[in-house]
Amino acid sequence: MQFDPKNQKVNFQGMVRHLEEADMRKLRAKGITSFMDNNVYLENGRAITKLNLGLIYEKNLTEAELQAIKDIHVKRFYLLEQIKQQPSKILGTQMHDLEIGLQVAWKREPNPKEIKFWHLPGCTCPKQDNELIYPSDSPKIDPSCPLH
Repeated sequence: MQFDPKNQKVNFQGMVRHLEEADMRKLRAKGITSFMDNNVYLENGRAITKLNLGLIYEKNLTEAELQAIKDIHVKRFYLLEQIKQQPSKILGTQMHDLEIGLQVAWKREPNPKEIKFWHLPGCTCPKQDNELIYPSDSPKIDPSCPLH
């Protein structure tokens, strides 16, 4: 944590930058360099998300595993674009499958309870109710939701 004596505040941005640099040094020490840029890009060069370097290191991901995560994020981006244009139950199911795929790719146990499906564009399921009971085995589903 960096301390700024002028205004006696903690510089969290500097702390985050320091943590990322420390994580990158650990990854370089392991000989992993090709994904030092932890952004995920579309074909046109647009960055769509940034991956957690600390988690990459903690999970001891290989370059192939990391590329699989990036590929899922790109598929997820395009699927969200489709959902925005024409929500359907098929697309909702595909998004659920991608979210589970991300959990597995990050070497976690697949857990549907951790998916906040009600944040999808076009979802009419009760957002507040689901936030209050999250994570839940019995989320609230709107029977007329175009995605669920």
